[in-house]
Amino acid sequence: MDKIHSICQQTCKTSTECSAFRATGLNPYNPDIVLTKFREAPVPQREPRTPPPVPPLTMPLTIRSLKRQGEELQHEAAAFSPTFQWRLKLVVQGGLAQAQSGALVLENLEHTRAAEEARSARRKSANRRQVQKGGVIYASGAREMVKRREDDEVEKAEKQLRKVENAKKRADTAVHKPFLEEIKAVCKAR
Repeated sequence: MDKIHSICQQTCKTSTECSAFRATGLNPYNPDIVLTKFREAPVPQREPRTPPPVPPLTMPLTIRSLKRQGEELQHEAAAFSPTFQWRLKLVVQGGLAQAQSGALVLENLEHTRAAEEARSARRKSANRRQVQKGGVIYASGAREMVKRREDDEVEKAEKQLRKVENAKKRADTAVHKPFLEEIKAVCKAR
């Protein structure tokens, strides 16, 4: 306790306090003392702040990307009212449901087309009753011929299915291409 008392006596002198008031311009009142120090001090140069990087705008072309962007929107909407958040959630869920049902319809349509083509190919081959011209054919030989024909039909159906899938991919790309070009133009304009 004696050490603290001696430190206070040494620092809390009247002369120290008066010189402190004089140095700050409080007694006698003179604000120019402080203001000149501000004017003489070098102004620190700040580097311009760069805004945080904005992710590029992309149109969700898959259900997965639609879901991811919907979740990002819902996360960013946390600052908005609960009513807005609820409505946004419903819109995102509705969009996902529509995308999934559309994907299922396309898949079923492709399967139906492939089945119809295979069925029509079987009907065409069924109209040809003649197994072979002249000679004798045994049951095992006939079975092999039928199996080869069925394998050929399956192979043709698979080729047709691949053609349909490729055509669908080209059509999807063609449908989305104007939107992607428009988004790129908007991004470049910014």
